Amino acid sequence: MNKLIAGISSPSRKQIEDFQRAASMLPQAEFETKHYFSDGMYCREVMQPKDSVVIGKVHIKPHLFMLLSGEMTIVGNGYRERVKAPYVMAADGDDKRALYAHEDSVYVTVHKTDKTNLDELEKELIKDDDRYLFDSSNRLKFDVPKFRALTLKIIANERPGFWSDWTPEQRELYASDKWEEFSRSRGYTEPQIDDFRAWLKMIVDAKLSAVDPFYFIEDLATAAALDNIRKDLKGEIHKSSRLPPV
Repeated sequence: MNKLIAGISSPSRKQIEDFQRAASMLPQAEFETKHYFSDGMYCREVMQPKDSVVIGKVHIKPHLFMLLSGEMTIVGNGYRERVKAPYVMAADGDDKRALYAHEDSVYVTVHKTDKTNLDELEKELIKDDDRYLFDSSNRLKFDVPKFRALTLKIIANERPGFWSDWTPEQRELYASDKWEEFSRSRGYTEPQIDDFRAWLKMIVDAKLSAVDPFYFIEDLATAAALDNIRKDLKGEIHKSSRLPPV
């Protein structure tokens, strides 16, 4: 992971967001987090273990970041710095940072707010995209590795053939969005159909949590689409590449 963050030599917001997407596909850890409130101030304390990375949420307002113990590399939009405790930074709003711990580290962020409910705090302090994607403890609301594994499984099981390769009955089933009947007629097994049903359910659940699941499989979907385009010798992909409504 240190090599990954070291590769961000000229950091930009997009690089950090791309890094976040890559990191979200790895096993996720939970760090001990404490919350403090005092007269219009909120302080969040995080204990981050050695050799771990945190990609922070985008805060709407300026705030204070203080490294109390340890040593970290901080990567933000246009800057990169290796710092040792004690260290204090007046952080701008609308900045996304990645933090790599060279040793066990403890840091706090301090925010001006009268709210004490964590959900209300998230709404006031955090940009929508990050608030919807992560919970108040910075855990992903969506099981990215599971979704990617299921997507790969479905792509691997895809049967060859386009519109002209299907029977009239199969075309009618497909056009009517009767995907289960269509899949059986094309020779998909019940376990394969169950996998696709589970994939669709994960999409629905993600959207109910205001998470865009396709954000995490853009690379897989692009590779599969390009492969289908290469196989589509008759130019029929526009007729035979629709997903059923979910």
